[in-house]
Amino acid sequence: MVEGPIEEVSEEKVKRALKEIKSGKVLGPTGTTSYLIKRANVTEELTGVFSRIVCEGKIPEDWKNSVTDPIYKGKGDALV
Repeated sequence: MVEGPIEEVSEEKVKRALKEIKSGKVLGPTGTTSYLIKRANVTEELTGVFSRIVCEGKIPEDWKNSVTDPIYKGKGDALV
């Protein structure tokens, strides 16, 4: 639990975060790619969602379910 004042989620912070996401990544079971999210101009909508999450302190249930498929990229030990 974080103590202190709740930091505001601004559109500027969301824009910066979107710029930092690597292109070509899939962002969930829907198959939505990071490229699509970056190009969809959804900064305002995402800011609203993230603000509600911060204020209410609740993460949407479907965000808690994730599947990670490890893909060997030819670097290091493939069995680790």
